[in-house]
Amino acid sequence: MQNKKKHFKKVLSISVFLLMLSPLAVIGIVEDPKDIPAPSAIIPSPVSKQAENKTMLKNQGKEQQNAVQLQQDAQDKQANGQAKAIGQNNPNDKARQRRSKVANAVHEMLGVANRNQGDKGIGEQIRVIAQTQNQNQEQIEDEIKQVKNRGRLKKFFFGPDYKNLNSVEDRLANHDEKLEQLKQLAIQIADEADATKLLEQIEIMEQVKIELAKEVIAESKGFSLFGWLNKMLTK
Repeated sequence: MQNKKKHFKKVLSISVFLLMLSPLAVIGIVEDPKDIPAPSAIIPSPVSKQAENKTMLKNQGKEQQNAVQLQQDAQDKQANGQAKAIGQNNPNDKARQRRSKVANAVHEMLGVANRNQGDKGIGEQIRVIAQTQNQNQEQIEDEIKQVKNRGRLKKFFFGPDYKNLNSVEDRLANHDEKLEQLKQLAIQIADEADATKLLEQIEIMEQVKIELAKEVIAESKGFSLFGWLNKMLTK
């Protein structure tokens, strides 16, 4: 009987001891750092991943737009610079352009003249006038250049270069006469295509003449102390 009581007490003591160890074991398992998942091991939700992708795409789109805008701004700046340079109307460039226009027109006129050699001498008349107009244009441009190169002090005291300006005006008047003669010759040309070609070149020369006349007027303006006297003496 006593042995049974001892055995019972022994079993009861072991059971109580085990019950006391159970909470400690549970706490140890929970608090063990090895059993806590690392942050990198957390699997992101599909919603957060989609939001991240949208943000990346949006940022890339903005970067591309900024790059395109910068490139467009650079092109616009370059175009504005070119337009500004053209707008300055460099006198030497204008003179070269006029010379080129007249030279091309004379070349076309000589072609018409060659194709109409045997038609009442029309071809030869066109040739002479065209060559004269080309020489006349060269002389006008040289005189205009001298007018523009007149010193400021000299222009202030004695006015513009009236001598060369008067010469240019005389040459422009002769220019008009020759163009009228060419118009009369164009009417007499039998070939319609050649007649049209000649009239087109006449129109180009008239445009050049108008531009030169405007330059003469512009260079004649301005205050001077004794310009009126200089103008009277050069007539």
